Amino acid sequence: MATKEKGLLESELQFAPIAKTANDAIISADISGNIIQWNPASERMFGFTADEIIGKPLTTIMPERYRESHLKGLERLGKTGKTRITDRILELTGLRKDRTEFPLELTVAKWQTEERVFFTAIIRNITDRKQAEEQIENLAKFPSENPNPVLRIATDGTLLYANAAAELFITEWDCQLGQTVPKYWQNIVTDAFQEGTEQRIESDHDEKTFSFAIAPVIDADYANLYGRDITERKQAEQKIEKSEQRFRSLFESCTDFIHLLNVDAEILETNKYTLNQLGYQEDEFIGHRLDEFFTPDSKKRFRDNFPRLIKGKPYHQEVELICKNGDTIPVDCVATTVKDPQERISFCVFIQRDITERKQAQEQIENLAKFPSENPSPVLRIAKDGTLLYANDAPASISLLSEWGCKEGQAVPEYWHEKVSQVFQANAEIRVEIEHDQRTFSFAIIPVIEGGYANLYGRDITERKWTEEALRDKTKEMETLLRAVSHDLRSPLVNIDGFSEELASDCEHLTEMLQHVTADEKTKKQLETLAGKHIPDSLSFIRKGTKKMDALLKALSRLAKVGTAKLDIQPLDINDIVGQVIDTMEFSARKANATIELETLPDCLGDEVQINQIFSNLIGNAIKFLDPERHGRIRIWGKVEGNLSQYCVEDNGVGIPDYHKPKVFEIFHRVDPKSSVSGDGLGLTTTKQIVERHKGRIWLESKQGKGSKFFIAIPSGISSSTQN
Repeated sequence: MATKEKGLLESELQFAPIAKTANDAIISADISGNIIQWNPASERMFGFTADEIIGKPLTTIMPERYRESHLKGLERLGKTGKTRITDRILELTGLRKDRTEFPLELTVAKWQTEERVFFTAIIRNITDRKQAEEQIENLAKFPSENPNPVLRIATDGTLLYANAAAELFITEWDCQLGQTVPKYWQNIVTDAFQEGTEQRIESDHDEKTFSFAIAPVIDADYANLYGRDITERKQAEQKIEKSEQRFRSLFESCTDFIHLLNVDAEILETNKYTLNQLGYQEDEFIGHRLDEFFTPDSKKRFRDNFPRLIKGKPYHQEVELICKNGDTIPVDCVATTVKDPQERISFCVFIQRDITERKQAQEQIENLAKFPSENPSPVLRIAKDGTLLYANDAPASISLLSEWGCKEGQAVPEYWHEKVSQVFQANAEIRVEIEHDQRTFSFAIIPVIEGGYANLYGRDITERKWTEEALRDKTKEMETLLRAVSHDLRSPLVNIDGFSEELASDCEHLTEMLQHVTADEKTKKQLETLAGKHIPDSLSFIRKGTKKMDALLKALSRLAKVGTAKLDIQPLDINDIVGQVIDTMEFSARKANATIELETLPDCLGDEVQINQIFSNLIGNAIKFLDPERHGRIRIWGKVEGNLSQYCVEDNGVGIPDYHKPKVFEIFHRVDPKSSVSGDGLGLTTTKQIVERHKGRIWLESKQGKGSKFFIAIPSGISSSTQN
């Protein structure tokens, strides 16, 4: 027994510096719950000196609400020898000497001598981490996606929401929005509502471990689940090895990098955590200088500061360790020296903590905070009650606030308060345009219902408005020109066609007269050829040309009328309109050996006459350009995309060569001008003009020899919130 006590004493002497220099509180207690050891970090964390606390019960540093369960645990341990708190990482709340509380992370190891049982706890203050998590959650409301899984589950087990990062969970559950989640998760939500407070669980999934905070929203009958991938942390925890010798256990189970160095900075000993995390074997690490595993910048700062440590100065700096695979890990490093009775340095203790998560959290906070502030356009946030909560530093934001005569924390003008109220009532985004400082701005006002505020995203559209106005003026000029040209040119064409017809009649009369004229045979034959063939043929070409020109002028006139006709916009039954178009083209389709398939189409807003013309042009073109070598198939289908009804006229015809695609909507353009297919080259031009007048768009997909798809998108008159 004397030998064991001697060994324990030697171990305590060796590892006491570790407890002394550790950033974490290390507290030991006997089986009665009385404190027997209290390191300096414990004093900094709780405010009690060792003299004040040693011998006192652990309940001294516990909030009142935890003490009863703690005492029951000690009673159970005394009766059964079993405890529920060892070999786990717990998140609890600590009580300082000044009676303030703080969040902490706790690991407990059990150890014993031949006669007694003891417990040693490593306690870490996680206030900074909790605050960072809270700040990240608040700032993460600006982007549309959270990189961690977020779900919403109703009290009856219905899955109400899951973001993209949660896709792996709903795939494993075989569950979609509106369906019931597995029983286990239903019970988790039920427990959270019964407790009435946030609950935390850990869940293993696909070789990863996630920590979930289950936050019940009592008045809404659902719970929000916020997940976080803690796989790396769990893996590190699982690598902690147990040991009966308490200080060796602390050394090996600590999730910090711990090294013992000599005065030449050579590594005498390191814990397994260091080797595991950095990827080195023991013989690759022990015996080398510690700065060999630092980045160049960290190495320089280490060599500047290590001599100061040897001289007894405090040592604390951030450095970067280099893993065997080349990765780097940022660490917060503290160190102290251990001296023998002769005040000579025996070794140096270096404790380095991985601060990757802290760095990432700081970077994420900085990036999220820059999101609105770096936007060159105005970004504002207005509460539901009309209070201005935020405005970025964009020049337009500053001038707007000056015009409004308000600043953050004050009420915005009534106009903007009314707009914010409107988006909350509709639960949908609205857009407004305003004139400000001789510029035009478009604002998207987006409600954040659960936050009780709306975000306003502005954009300067002055140049666009100028362009639109100029385009409208040019369009009017072109329409006027088209009307004038089509009217003024038709008059001479009528004369040309009329006189050509009279000349043709005169030629017929002249041919008859030549039958009675006496002349030599050669002259008579030449006259008959001129009057009976050459002149009539020329007149025929003239008349065909005038008829074609007349058809083009009429088409131009129709095109001009399309651009100026008053639109009667109303909700349309597209299925009925397209059905009527197909009925009128039934004969042409049968003649072309074609089948027309009409699927159920969504309704839209539009002018019935012009929408009818769109589908007449597109379906007519599909019939005209079918491949005569195979059975024709025309399919008409549609869907709703956002606030637009999208339609497609699809055929398996001859298709369009790639080099023609950019020109198919140009006036008078024909893919094959020599083709026998009739047309004036204005159908698609007219269709495009009608679509654009309806604030829509038109495009095509085509492959030569395979067929074509013509798409149009027109406002549906259905809001996104209604669809959802």
